[in-house]
Amino acid sequence: MNPYTSDVLKVRNADFEFFFLIEQLHYSLLLKAAIGKPIIGTSAIIFIVMLITGVILWWPKNKKTLRARTWFRWKKTTKWRRKNYDLHNIFGFYSMFLTIVIPLTGLVWAFDWFESGVHWIADGGKTIKKESVEVQSTPSPLAIVRPLDVAHHYLRATHPKAKVVYMNIPQDATGTIRGFVDYIDNKKDVILQFDQYSGELLHNGTGWEEKSNGDKISAYNYDIHTGAIGGIPGKILAFFLSLFAASLPVTGFLIWWGRTFKKRKPEKTEKPVTLNPNRTT
Repeated sequence: MNPYTSDVLKVRNADFEFFFLIEQLHYSLLLKAAIGKPIIGTSAIIFIVMLITGVILWWPKNKKTLRARTWFRWKKTTKWRRKNYDLHNIFGFYSMFLTIVIPLTGLVWAFDWFESGVHWIADGGKTIKKESVEVQSTPSPLAIVRPLDVAHHYLRATHPKAKVVYMNIPQDATGTIRGFVDYIDNKKDVILQFDQYSGELLHNGTGWEEKSNGDKISAYNYDIHTGAIGGIPGKILAFFLSLFAASLPVTGFLIWWGRTFKKRKPEKTEKPVTLNPNRTT
């Protein structure tokens, strides 16, 4: 919309855009959240269990075996089955400590009990209830013409170093204009509420310093999950970790198949020994 004339310039339906569909597929399998999220969450739990049990099975009994299991010792004569086995085990061991972070952070969105558990641990075993402040706009015949401009000016004036400032339009006659301020680098995000008729500040959200450790971890959860916490290098690392994690079921299946349906060499039959009756001992 044109912010000066309110004319509609373009209408775009983002529900069927490629990346939105991929995001929803990853989030809930394109199903309702109540159905899709538990399926995704259960799959993440199974993946975590497979990673942990895989390391337990991999763990060597002595130092000599440890060297053999932590280094690639391929030769020209090394067969592909052995290479597949080493890729699954050696790469799997080194990447496990970072790969396991991806499903763990995903569980925060899949299950409320897991998110509550993360908050409880981060807050030192205490359950800190979030204060939900409900404020409403008061309809007034003396409403100013541009309350959005007033709210936006206040956000910019009070948070001059913010990287992102955006606002949500109220959904009904008593709703409020919600202003969001995000510093991105250090996650000092703040949510403010304004009267939709006058632009008056009704509630100033909790600043980063006043938030609990659980709330701070929740703010970082998405960046940790996607690797964005490390910038572009972190995203690239998360991409390759995810790609390798997707290869683990394939290489693991090939190992299982080779062991289960391994071709057995035909047993050698010994020729019967014939004794010479004329020979004397």
